[in-house]
Amino acid sequence: MIYSIKKTPLNYFSFQTLLFAMSLVNAFAQTETMKRSGRETSLGALQRELLELERDLVEFRDKEKNKPESANSPPLPRKTPKPEQSPINKTEKIYSLKKNLDEIENSLTKFKSTKSSNSVVIKPDIEVIRVRRKQVVLKPEPNKYFLFVNSGIAFSRDRKFALTDGSKAILETQHGLDLSIAFGRQFGSWTIGPEVGFRQIGYQNFILPSESFNATGDSTSYSFSIYSGRDFSINHLWKIHGGISLGVASRHETFTVPLPPAPSIQISDDGARFQGSIRLALEYNVTKLCSAHLGYRFSYLEDLRDFDSMPIHQAHIGMRFKL
Repeated sequence: MIYSIKKTPLNYFSFQTLLFAMSLVNAFAQTETMKRSGRETSLGALQRELLELERDLVEFRDKEKNKPESANSPPLPRKTPKPEQSPINKTEKIYSLKKNLDEIENSLTKFKSTKSSNSVVIKPDIEVIRVRRKQVVLKPEPNKYFLFVNSGIAFSRDRKFALTDGSKAILETQHGLDLSIAFGRQFGSWTIGPEVGFRQIGYQNFILPSESFNATGDSTSYSFSIYSGRDFSINHLWKIHGGISLGVASRHETFTVPLPPAPSIQISDDGARFQGSIRLALEYNVTKLCSAHLGYRFSYLEDLRDFDSMPIHQAHIGMRFKL
């Protein structure tokens, strides 16, 4: 069966469009084929050129290896090996470097201590600063003033009293009391300053060449002297302190003796006399500002007219305050 197609303008246009599209596809296919064949041809030619260049390069290298060296061509410089440093030079350099580091460390320490002393802050008892691998200890500034407070027991030998006929009577003594306070300046391990003291020793018997009587009275003195001493450190807690004082004492001597048939007689005298003393004490640091001490002191008091001189032994305890 044969169908007839009715010819219309739309059918005619569609047929023409189909033919044009088929021609475009055919032309595009031919163009791509030509491009592909042209690219393959170019790649093949480039590969052949590369092979020829490689072959020429290999021949040139072979010729250079086989070519003899000419006498006029300068020799290539050889690398000289770097000489190794001897152990002595290394040691000297290390020692020099260590010396320089120590100088820098000392300068830093001095700068730190100067800065800390100028700043208004409460400084610790001991300041520890770590510099590199060492530990540097900076001690605080020492206290400038001191205060001694002493109390003790005083002992004196029996006293001699001159009678009107030239003979000597004996005044038996008993132990007494001794108090003193010293205040002054501290210069490192040295101390110096004024000292005031009070001492009283009682009398108990008045002995004549032929008989003895009970006696009452005492020897009292008020002293002012200049004290100087020095510390001898044992360790950070214990030390020995020795000192000497020279000054004047106001002596007051009085005693009462019953002499029959008279009811009793009273004899008294006073005056200023020279006094000197030396002391030795063992001190223990209770705190950084206070220490306790136990010691011995020997004093000498000049004679007062009918009363002879007084060598006095004292055992005392006391405190030292650092101000």
